Amino acid sequence: MDKSFFDQVPNRRGTNSVKWDGLEAFFGVGDALPMWVADMDFRCPPEVTEAVAKRADHGIYGYAYKDDEYYEAVIEWWSKRHSWSIAPQWILTSPGTISALAVAIETFTKPGDGVIIQPPVYPPFERTIRLMERQPVYNKLENRDGKYAIDLEGLEHALRAGARMLVLCSPHNPVGRVWTEEELQALAGVLERFNVLVFDDELHADIVYAPNKHAPLLKVAPQLSDRTIVATSVSKTFNLAGLENTNLVIVDDSLRQRMSNALMAHAMYRTNLFAIVATKAAYKHGEAWLDTLLSYLSENLDVMRAYFSANLPELKWVEPEGTYLAWLSVKDLGFNSTEAFKRVLHEGHVAVQDGKDFGPGGEWFLRLNFATPRELLVEALHRIARSLK
Repeated sequence: MDKSFFDQVPNRRGTNSVKWDGLEAFFGVGDALPMWVADMDFRCPPEVTEAVAKRADHGIYGYAYKDDEYYEAVIEWWSKRHSWSIAPQWILTSPGTISALAVAIETFTKPGDGVIIQPPVYPPFERTIRLMERQPVYNKLENRDGKYAIDLEGLEHALRAGARMLVLCSPHNPVGRVWTEEELQALAGVLERFNVLVFDDELHADIVYAPNKHAPLLKVAPQLSDRTIVATSVSKTFNLAGLENTNLVIVDDSLRQRMSNALMAHAMYRTNLFAIVATKAAYKHGEAWLDTLLSYLSENLDVMRAYFSANLPELKWVEPEGTYLAWLSVKDLGFNSTEAFKRVLHEGHVAVQDGKDFGPGGEWFLRLNFATPRELLVEALHRIARSLK
């Protein structure tokens, strides 16, 4: 696929886009360049568009059934891209990762129990824990000279204090870490000593930059299979979040049955008709598109690196190993995250995300989504630099 495909600037206004049409509701500013929520301003693979359009043309949209082809597509993708062998019976589906997390929290913990998250981290984790009347337990990531690491001593302390569940983000949003096999093995060495459920969010697994390589937790640490729910999806990889479908890989029969029953009790075991069609098409035909996307995103990183070095050298950032999210430190500019966020929004007219929303450790950062055509990215960089100088 030609990279020029990703240079096309789409008009997403008027498409019920949270990212574009939701600006006024979320930020009170309707004319900003949206570089916030984690979806991409790129069209999905043409084969997906064609498959969805063909299915839509059928004109009947009754209850949907996941056929063998669906499971085979998921299995073949993870085998080819990540060398992880999945059995079809291990796969459950849910309308989304956060809805699945809520069901897992309700099913495997009790009100008041501690659920560990590792901030700075995706805000809906903490929100869901609180709404389910559990207690978020912070095991804050350690920032070691600009590279984040899991605090294993802190994790063990939280587990000894009685926390019942860990939410793992792998690769980690927003800091862009791709955990190595060695790091995951060390993590597993702590976890296997405690009776704790692991909810493992691997949605960004395919957005990883060489030489980094995503390691599925249960491939590295199969000893955790009796306590781990792995969430995967085409949503981040192929920009299909609006179809709302998550695959849950659960190896252990007993764990899977309990989760299946809970999903069924909440009528959250089905998936969207068009999500089935799109998942099959994306996994079967989208590899060339993804490889070109990763090259394009790498070039966007090069553009950002060069631009900030030349025009705003005080702005430091954590080099992302994965995801399409940049974690920008404004501390040397003399701002905290909220001050910088407001300047970027109201003076630069760019909507990014305030790092404090990601929990402890985010107070000096902004999160910027760079999965956008280069024309829009460069314009956003100009605006950000002007607003923060």
